[in-house]
Amino acid sequence: MPSPQKEHVMDSQKNDLRVRMTKKRLRKAFAQMMLERPLQNISVAELCIKAEINRSTFYAHYADIFDLQQRLEEEIYLEFQETLSHVNLPNALSVDKVPLFMVTMFDFLKRNADLCGVFLGPYADRQFVLNLLNNAKEITLTQYSKVYKKASPHQLELFYTFIAYGCIGLLEFWMQNGFVETVEEMAEMTNAMILRGAGFLE
Repeated sequence: MPSPQKEHVMDSQKNDLRVRMTKKRLRKAFAQMMLERPLQNISVAELCIKAEINRSTFYAHYADIFDLQQRLEEEIYLEFQETLSHVNLPNALSVDKVPLFMVTMFDFLKRNADLCGVFLGPYADRQFVLNLLNNAKEITLTQYSKVYKKASPHQLELFYTFIAYGCIGLLEFWMQNGFVETVEEMAEMTNAMILRGAGFLE
């Protein structure tokens, strides 16, 4: 017969698993609904029906739909920061050597493909994706400053803005086409387009 302490641990593990499963179902249902309508047109009642949970269960974790979105964004944001913190930066950029942080970025977004619909879909707020890309801003500017030594900080900022918004478009295209290209292919092509411009097509 399990001791009271072991029973407490087992109950705690069951509760943790139950909470994780509930949040996973809500995340999936929310991502699907955000492909169909804007956030303000999604009700808690409809979301709970789609996720097959009770409204009381939803309110045990979130205040409302907007709180759910904010919490999901915070989770993604923190996870992305954590992922990038483990990336070792290459010394220089080249067409032949794809920066590891770029591969990491595409891999991260594909792993979170369900929420790509939320952040890149027709009713999305592009600012969140831009904020994600800004996590890699310091890495990017550091690398480009080593390659383009004559560029001023302002020029590098302009170039980064051009890259960031271009990456958002590429990510959106990649998602809409069902992630046909591999993570490595997307990183390689993006790197080549940035460094060679139209020469990428030759």
